[in-house]
Amino acid sequence: MDELSLLKEKTKTLTITEVRFNHNHGKDGRFTSGGGSKSGGSGGGASGSVADSVKAETDKVKSRLSNNYSPIKKQEIDMAEVKSRGGLTDEEAKASAKVAEKVFSEASAKEPIITDDIVSSVSDVGGQMYGLEFRLKQPTSLAGKIGADAKEDNISFAEAGASIKDSVRYTAVIDEGNFTKGYQDIKSSLESKGYTEVRCKNFYDTYSKGKSDQKAVQCVYEDKSGFKFELQFHTPSSQGAKELNHPLYESQRKATTSDARKKELSAQMREIGTHVPDPKGVMSIKSHG
Repeated sequence: MDELSLLKEKTKTLTITEVRFNHNHGKDGRFTSGGGSKSGGSGGGASGSVADSVKAETDKVKSRLSNNYSPIKKQEIDMAEVKSRGGLTDEEAKASAKVAEKVFSEASAKEPIITDDIVSSVSDVGGQMYGLEFRLKQPTSLAGKIGADAKEDNISFAEAGASIKDSVRYTAVIDEGNFTKGYQDIKSSLESKGYTEVRCKNFYDTYSKGKSDQKAVQCVYEDKSGFKFELQFHTPSSQGAKELNHPLYESQRKATTSDARKKELSAQMREIGTHVPDPKGVMSIKSHG
């Protein structure tokens, strides 16, 4: 199953997107529907608390962790999907796709060496990778992002393509007890291999200040040539929460979503985040860049 199909399947199965949070919900932390009845927070619509939903998704994350990987094959561009993602005309979609092919070509040439170095550094601290099969963003996703960014920021497609920092992206998952030291050791290991951490956002810190809806440490690194890629650091539970939050986030970022609904979705994501423990010492990780 390709990246797009898997995302669509996940979105279908996570019925949490159909649930409204009642900000006066019961002390058990359960979701409540508009009529006040208990509603399920995970796939299948079964009753359960927010905590149960996060735990269930966390267990799924743990079962999918692996440091094994194989080469990634290029997928053909789905032009209809590019138009839909970026809100593009036929000509705009073609122009965006042309830039995306160039971005993908550079990323696919860089990815094998970077992947070897990342997996080695993460393995050395006892961490594991999540979603390695999606480490290389496919042309359809690239083209949709390039088109959307160009229109939103009023820049050329070439400029939008040059600004992409996650054509190659990774998620390292480290247990809570070793998370902060694991991050520090991985950073040191990558620096010894010639990489530079050019940006770091500690979303645990911003979440605690009410300025973000999710928890993670998200970094951008670059190699000696200046090629940039993304590396996210998660605990099993923060990645589980991210999986639950993803369809909510996708709905929130749509231009057609009302401000009131965006606030409601934000509240749902923050509620999910309350069930993700903060690793010891995580606030010592400083944001920069």
